[in-house]
Amino acid sequence: MLYGFDSQGNDLENFPRFLTDAGSSSLLAIDKEETIYGIFERTIRAFDSTGNQKWSFDLAGSYGNHFALGKNGILEIPGEKLIVLKIAP
Repeated sequence: MLYGFDSQGNDLENFPRFLTDAGSSSLLAIDKEETIYGIFERTIRAFDSTGNQKWSFDLAGSYGNHFALGKNGILEIPGEKLIVLKIAP
């Protein structure tokens, strides 16, 4: 589950709660603009640092709960086919 906390460790109650897929652990990544990326409920999602969802992409088909975020803004998600997303700044 994804939770948000402020710098004092207080729970950000308005931060969205998403479960990872059953029996798996989803990785999280944070880019230099502090966008948070993760796979939740068979969808890759991007959030700003306050928990507002910026975008999502449905991972229909067989995809694991892992991805790679390159410093060049390329997001790669391996599975049945390789999904490559270019993240615009």
